[in-house]
Amino acid sequence: MLKDYQCQDRDPDDKSFGAESLLAATNKHISQSYHSREALEEVMGILLAGSGISGHTFLCLIYALARPEGQRIQERLREELREGGGDSLSELTALPYLNTIIKETYQVLT
Repeated sequence: MLKDYQCQDRDPDDKSFGAESLLAATNKHISQSYHSREALEEVMGILLAGSGISGHTFLCLIYALARPEGQRIQERLREELREGGGDSLSELTALPYLNTIIKETYQVLT
């Protein structure tokens, strides 16, 4: 499928992303048609790496941290991650402030 997409003749001056032609190539192989809105929803789902309550919680948490009143929380979380955060899931789940933030986010949403 990707090889078919790469072999397509394209205008060298075309600076667009080319998602429509990639989706068209995908459609040929899976016999399914995508509309732009559906494709956007699929991409957002993949980017947010979650669905349902997990994806919604993650999105709300990121939004809250990005707001001006979330800067203090963001700075404290960043400090905790620098001091004790590791690369493994077990190291991250052992961080008390990170766990508190996640639990608070769940609590606000329910």
